[in-house]
Amino acid sequence: MIEIPFDRKAKLILVEVSIKKDDIIVDGVFVLDTGCTTTVIQPDFLERCKYSKDDIIEKTSFTTGSQREKGDLMKVRTIKALGLIRRNVNVISYKLPPGFQFDGLLGVDFIRNKDLLISYRKGILKLE
Repeated sequence: MIEIPFDRKAKLILVEVSIKKDDIIVDGVFVLDTGCTTTVIQPDFLERCKYSKDDIIEKTSFTTGSQREKGDLMKVRTIKALGLIRRNVNVISYKLPPGFQFDGLLGVDFIRNKDLLISYRKGILKLE
């Protein structure tokens, strides 16, 4: 079992994420979003990771809490977060709204096949 502390007084659960492409590793801060089925990453963060328009698989549509949006489906070679490593992960490259100061949304696709317990009282995520 993996236990990860988080700031229980914060409005969002923030997660440290590393993305690797070839020999380049870029660290960022994502919001853990259990309502997000596919991980969404800001285009500028993907550019820092050396992903480009050439890495786009296809244009895609997805539903947010309020409307349909369009983004680019891309395959990220390696994502590391929450003590887990995922390889060849499909993500959506999408510019999140102005004022969103994080690098992306870590969706449930990343923790699929794991049990997740969020204890707001203790400020701990448990993954097994």
